[in-house]
Amino acid sequence: MLQYQYEMNFTKNLILIKKNYLNKLLFSKTYFLLYINKIYNPISYSMLYFFLFFKFIIHNYFHRFFILKNIIQSKTFECMKFYKKIIIHQIYFFYYKFIKYNFIFFIFISFNKKFFIFICQILFYFKLEKYIYK
Repeated sequence: MLQYQYEMNFTKNLILIKKNYLNKLLFSKTYFLLYINKIYNPISYSMLYFFLFFKFIIHNYFHRFFILKNIIQSKTFECMKFYKKIIIHQIYFFYYKFIKYNFIFFIFISFNKKFFIFICQILFYFKLEKYIYK
């Protein structure tokens, strides 16, 4: 029964995290695309790129801290195994996928502004879908 309670609490927390993350990601996407429309300078593009990158990394640290806090509170081995899988997935998603796709952003920084915005939209939606349905 205790095991079940821990898993239920974890599931509720994870759903809240996902909703919160999704809202932030959607906000970041629209803000990013609106802001990119105003600038033409390649230096500004790169600054915005780094700002976006660090914003996601910082957000991920908070996310993982929250999950780790739950691991410490839950004392069952099964729960810890379950949390471990989630943490591994989070690390994989943010530190491999995110860097990979943002490197693609960085390549397109020097190209046409409209083309760059189009690529950004595709990649953001792709990342959203991956995160929700995986």
